[in-house]
Amino acid sequence: MNLPVIIGCGGVGPAGRSSFNHAFNWIVYEALSEQEKRDTLASLVGLTKTNIKDKDKSLDEISVADMNPEELARLASEFKKSSFIRKLDKRNSIFQNHPIRISGKQSVDLVGSTKSGSEALKSYQNPENEKKRSVEVDENSNLYLSAQRGLKINAGGQLPIGCEPGELYKSTHHPRGLQLSVYGVSDALYSVGIDWQKLTKNLSIDQVGVYASSMLGNVDEYGAGGYLQAAGKGLRASSKQLALSMPQMSADFINSYVLGHLGHTQATIGACATFLYNLYSAVTDIQSGKRKLALVGVADAPLMPEVIEAYAAMGALATDSGLVKLDSLKAGSEPDYARSCRPFADNCGFVLGESAQFFVLCSDDLALDVGANILGSVGGVYVNADGYKKSISKPGAGNLFSLIKACSLARAMIGEDALRKETFVSAHGTGTPQNRVTESAVLSQVADLFSIDNWPVCAVKNYVGHSTGPAAGDQLSFMLGSFAQGIIPGISNSLQLADDVSVAGLNFCLNHQQVKKSQLSGGFINAKGFGGNNATAFILSPNQTLELIKQRYGQKKVTNFLNKQESSLKEAKKNDTLITTGRLKPIYNTNLFIEEELKKARLNGDFVVWNNKRMKLDVTNPYLKI
Repeated sequence: MNLPVIIGCGGVGPAGRSSFNHAFNWIVYEALSEQEKRDTLASLVGLTKTNIKDKDKSLDEISVADMNPEELARLASEFKKSSFIRKLDKRNSIFQNHPIRISGKQSVDLVGSTKSGSEALKSYQNPENEKKRSVEVDENSNLYLSAQRGLKINAGGQLPIGCEPGELYKSTHHPRGLQLSVYGVSDALYSVGIDWQKLTKNLSIDQVGVYASSMLGNVDEYGAGGYLQAAGKGLRASSKQLALSMPQMSADFINSYVLGHLGHTQATIGACATFLYNLYSAVTDIQSGKRKLALVGVADAPLMPEVIEAYAAMGALATDSGLVKLDSLKAGSEPDYARSCRPFADNCGFVLGESAQFFVLCSDDLALDVGANILGSVGGVYVNADGYKKSISKPGAGNLFSLIKACSLARAMIGEDALRKETFVSAHGTGTPQNRVTESAVLSQVADLFSIDNWPVCAVKNYVGHSTGPAAGDQLSFMLGSFAQGIIPGISNSLQLADDVSVAGLNFCLNHQQVKKSQLSGGFINAKGFGGNNATAFILSPNQTLELIKQRYGQKKVTNFLNKQESSLKEAKKNDTLITTGRLKPIYNTNLFIEEELKKARLNGDFVVWNNKRMKLDVTNPYLKI
């Protein structure tokens, strides 16, 4: 069975750019070395186009490398205010039509052109003035007055101020979620350090797969929000809104405009476990040999007033008043928005966030052949539904089984002692009262089953909020950072655990925890979703991955691989610098397909060959008895 190896990681979220661990380094900034701090701030500067020293000087004239410690501290302080979870920068009010009761029959003059109004108004045209309509209404008429209403929730995990992925490529009429997808997948590809064409050169079309989606679909005014609101606002739906709103559109954009991909595509949705559902499909196909190379990811941009309002109606989100009450502040005070999400502490709801996270995976033999940089590997992903339950949003028993299976796999792959002493858990950790009780109970029970007495638990939604579909992708990105840095990020917003949190066998990391890289063999990503969608993944560290590869292929092949790897590491580092300095933009290609090229397709033995691409044919009858 092939081992799915992670060779690329990229994306963008409230902590910045994911590639080369920049986002992870920003959440553990205080634990970094001086040079790592400078590199982290430089990535944020490049991402946000921030003038870092003087308003009269451009970025070309001054760099983070030239700043003294006081200037670095000031810059870091400013970035902390403009990234992570914070007060919503915009769109914190909702459009609403208010019904008006008519008292008796009366005449109303309407002024406006029929070009922008309803066709029904043409029948009321005033012959003396074509722009004026006279409409008689009575007590049975329905009139609505449009207004904007403020939200009770004003916290969100937003991209750093100044980060606008849509400004980096031709993104006309693209919903924000698709803009994040194009940026995120480009970032992941650049992080590999090996050109995509080189990676796929010796692969058949069907040996490459793209597994990507969004949970909600694209819901802003350029997608579903636009066509659903058009009639109510007296507007017309555009020809693009419906198509671009679809949840699989992330995969479609990657295939059509980034990769020019002709092989397998798949878009799976599993509520807040959506990323792990896509990862499950990719991992299963690589393990079976169906795929050699896969691109996996999810992008969601749910920070829309209507979406926030819908979650608020469920009582799921942290309200301003709830946060004020938690901190015993005076009624009407502004809460500490940066601390809105408090996993496993006394809390009042989760915080929505926006994010795109993408990963490049390949089979272990392909990684050896091309000399790819190994960031880690996926041992397995397990999915279990909840079964009977009173409420569709209430957690059930399914997560217990997905976590037990993942731990059982880890025990088989790395041994019982390593499972107990060299793994940690990236919890779903939403920051809701219900989650802190149910997830901690499951983790504690599994710790007892496997005789684990001090299992480190982190919860990264503490920093970036809950991005819904990509949430487990946020967790995976940060887990790879933990492997690289030897740091388990602390749940810093949670000053102390709530009384109803199960703690037996667990070590909730409220502060950053330094560990030796050699003592991190793997980690577990836990995801839970509305409707009973539970998934748990076991992720192996780079060191452990290389050890498994050595056991399978021998030291000689590993030595040859490490020599090949030098060039990809060098190219990846070069790409990192080019992205930071704004010289490497998102990949986006259009108008490349020529229909006449279809005529050049030909059969060559067991393959269809077209435009230097190969697809293997099924040459046997699967139902034929032998």
